[in-house]
Amino acid sequence: MELDHKEMDKVAYLLISYNQAEYIVSALNSAFRQTFPNLLIVICDDGSTDGTRELITQFLETNHTKHRIKTIFNEKNIGFTAFLNSIHEQITAKYFIYSSGDDIASIYKAETSARLLEKTEMSAVVCNVTCIDKAGSTIHKSFINLPKSPCEHCNQLNLPYHLVALTDEFIEQVFPVPTGTYAEDQLIMRIAFLCKKFGVASTSESLVMYRLTNESVTGRLK
Repeated sequence: MELDHKEMDKVAYLLISYNQAEYIVSALNSAFRQTFPNLLIVICDDGSTDGTRELITQFLETNHTKHRIKTIFNEKNIGFTAFLNSIHEQITAKYFIYSSGDDIASIYKAETSARLLEKTEMSAVVCNVTCIDKAGSTIHKSFINLPKSPCEHCNQLNLPYHLVALTDEFIEQVFPVPTGTYAEDQLIMRIAFLCKKFGVASTSESLVMYRLTNESVTGRLK
């Protein structure tokens, strides 16, 4: 099933960063090269203090893309959960594709995710990944156990947000997520649990080079 061209402007690609200056340019490059036409790319930074925001600004001044660009910059870090809620208060779309500032997305991530959501009529999509280290070298190619059929529910409960694409209907029923004690993993376990309730499609295709480091990118926990 092909997405109607009229719906293409309703796909939002959310690139979310916090203190990821070492990796943000690679993440921006992969966002700008997405194959899905007429994306709304939303570049979101939650009060980075390591130069991430300055690198984003410089990148936007010197690079061009066919996609539309919007930025959401916080002057101070408000925490992952509150920031995600804030983003969804400001952005409306039919499908949301999530990406992290320290990962490298496949150029097909938005297209594959959006078309799978359209085909399966599920509320969420999760993809497989290739794990990389800080230097970008491959560690291993399988991060989560995914079913063979794209219409089967994924049994993995802890799904990082940047491996998930969500529909607007899901967003309306789940967000805003309660803030307070949620760290990133706790928040995503909550979202993943609700995804299982509403229906999750999956693809075994590796759509993300997922960077494993010992550094926290969540900032504050509220």
